[in-house]
Amino acid sequence: MKILNFNLRFALSTSTIFILIMVSIVYFFLLIFAIEDVAKNSLRQRLATTVNLAEDRISIEKHQSLMVAEDEGSENFKYIVKEFRIVRDNVEGIKFLYTARLINGQVVYIVDCEEVEEERAKLGEVYDDVADGLKAMFVSEKDEVFFESSYTTDKYGTFLSAYNPVFKDGKIEFVIGGDIKSEDAQRYISNYKVKFTYTFFLLLIIICPIVMWITNIIRNPLYKVRDEILKLKDLDVGDRIDFKSNITEVNDMIDATDKVKTGLRSFAKYVPSKLVKELISQGKDAKIGGEKEYVTILFSDIKGFTSISENNEIDVVVTSLNEYFDIYVQCLEESGATVDKFIGDAVMAFWNAPTKVENHEFIAVRTAMVIVKKIDTLNKKWKDEGKDFIFNTRIGINCGDVIVGNIGSTNRINYTVTGDSVNLASRLEEKNKQYNTTILVGENIFNKTKDFIEYNYIDMVKVKGKEIYVKVYQPIKIK
Repeated sequence: MKILNFNLRFALSTSTIFILIMVSIVYFFLLIFAIEDVAKNSLRQRLATTVNLAEDRISIEKHQSLMVAEDEGSENFKYIVKEFRIVRDNVEGIKFLYTARLINGQVVYIVDCEEVEEERAKLGEVYDDVADGLKAMFVSEKDEVFFESSYTTDKYGTFLSAYNPVFKDGKIEFVIGGDIKSEDAQRYISNYKVKFTYTFFLLLIIICPIVMWITNIIRNPLYKVRDEILKLKDLDVGDRIDFKSNITEVNDMIDATDKVKTGLRSFAKYVPSKLVKELISQGKDAKIGGEKEYVTILFSDIKGFTSISENNEIDVVVTSLNEYFDIYVQCLEESGATVDKFIGDAVMAFWNAPTKVENHEFIAVRTAMVIVKKIDTLNKKWKDEGKDFIFNTRIGINCGDVIVGNIGSTNRINYTVTGDSVNLASRLEEKNKQYNTTILVGENIFNKTKDFIEYNYIDMVKVKGKEIYVKVYQPIKIK
């Protein structure tokens, strides 16, 4: 099957216009439906205003005096009709404004201000086609305006209606109703839609040229970025990118491509992914060898792990070890550490290389204390799950000058740290067995962090392979 190919100019322009048009069409129809609800809500607001104003302009006592058909000739009746007509005529679109009362379980008209005799309900006339909402008003006795959810129909026509209950002594005395004819409501909604449609297409006509202009701004630098990416295919990474765009995102692409070129120069060999990202962002070249750096080193392992492995199902131990390492790696990476390697159940990590970390001695000890707490929580969870083993972590921390760099062969290198300070960190981790401790730090760490962390002095220990003794300390708590 032959695949059609398009150049960037055609694909970007046509796809942008196509997406704009399709999105516009979808939004247009969605908004058309939404506009109908907006228009109906506007009409309901008119009804609510009408029935509220009507309540404010009449006297409950005068309305109570209207009981039988002969009361239509009374001054009270004429007064209420006059006030209702003033309210009705001041709110556009209102057809009927009336009151109704519940008598012997029937809804009965009381006052209707309509001038046309054939369309006016008489005082005492039973409302045979009473709407569900009006019935509910007398039952629920809620003091709030109620709107019919849809059009209602009776012998006078089809309407959009709202009702306002009028209370006396905590009970509904009567209900004020307001109606808008369905024809008027539909005409109002149609006008709303027409205005929206004109506005929508006018905006679309204005937006299209703007979209084309923005497309051109994006397209030109993208051509150049494409050329640079094609060079990467042949590992042609010698030149830096020397152009920019007016679009922030395109500039991000340019910068990212430039850093990838630098990274390919530096890391053509395998190293841990986190380290690749770090060194690419810094733009350093990778080579066999290293540099002298001052870092903090952490070693850890699990007490009695060999015995745990021998006495439990291997899949259970492996699953638990992965969960254990998840906590370790998360805490270490969040603190800015570089996780060097896993050696069985042991972990080696260091701070301040390749990325500089301020106060890395304190951060390392604090991170170790956090790890211990989280491992304790993990052990409690395992106990609740019925596991018959726990992982007691042991940690040694030291700081000092080391060689940081790439160690290995021409085909495979490892970014790591070496030196006496590294060896001492490993020995401190082992000394936890002797002193039944969890975390031990060297004298260098103690001197750097004693103002921030409370310690217990443990002992003077001899460093394996050397004829010197060093002081070791156990961190207790953050001051």
